Amino acid sequence: MNHTPKESKVLKQREVKKINATLTQIISFAQYKESNKAGLEKQYVLQVLQIHDQAFSRRQIQELTGLPINHLTRLFYDLENEGYIYVSKTDKCQYTGHRVNFYSLFKEVEHEQ
Repeated sequence: MNHTPKESKVLKQREVKKINATLTQIISFAQYKESNKAGLEKQYVLQVLQIHDQAFSRRQIQELTGLPINHLTRLFYDLENEGYIYVSKTDKCQYTGHRVNFYSLFKEVEHEQ
C-alpha cells in the first residue's frame, strides 16, 4: 500500500496521539529497548533489592542507584508484571509526604488472627 507523504504524516500523528507521546519519544524509547539498557537496569534494581532485603519506594531506589525516576517507573511496572517484585506495602514517602508503593522481592503475607 503506497502512501503519499501527506498520508504518511497523518498516520504517524495518529499513532503519536493515540499513545500520547511525540514521535521523538517513541523513537527514543525504541532505541532504549533495542540497546538492552533496560535489561541491565532491571538486573541492577533486582540486585539492590536482594542485597538490602527490605521494601523500597521508587524514589529510594533512585537515591541508591542514581537511575532516572522515569526509567524506574517503567522498570518497576515491567518487573511487577513479570512477577519479580511485589508491592509489599503502601506508606508515606519520606521525601514528598504522599502515600506511595514500597516494593520488595517477596509478597508479605498478612497474618490473620
